[in-house]
Parts: sequence; structure tokens; C-alpha cells
Amino acid sequence: MIEEKQDWGDQSDQGVDLAQLRYNLGLTDEEKIEQHDRALRFTLECMEAAKRARISRST
Repeated sequence: MIEEKQDWGDQSDQGVDLAQLRYNLGLTDEEKIEQHDRALRFTLECMEAAKRARISRST
């Protein structure tokens, strides 16, 4: 089966989003830390929600 490559905009041959990469390279160190903190908070909230959902389903 031959897979047709989707064109998702500006991407490398390996599928890396070059527009996002350029955007991230333009961020200041403070902006990078803020992005990281937002992503970390989101991840922790998701993990906590999954934990609560497992507890509530078993009771």
C-alpha cells in the first residue's frame, strides 16, 4: 500500500513543522519558560483528571 504524503504546510522531509520551529526559535528565554510552565500545568491537570476519573469509575 502506498501512502500519500499529506501537505500540512511548511514542513521538513521528516515531517517537522518548520513554521512552529521558527516561531519557537524567536521566543525569548522568558517566553520559553512561560510556554513550558503552561504545558506542564496542563499536563498535570490532565493527569489529575485521569486519576480522579479512574477512582470515580471504580466506586
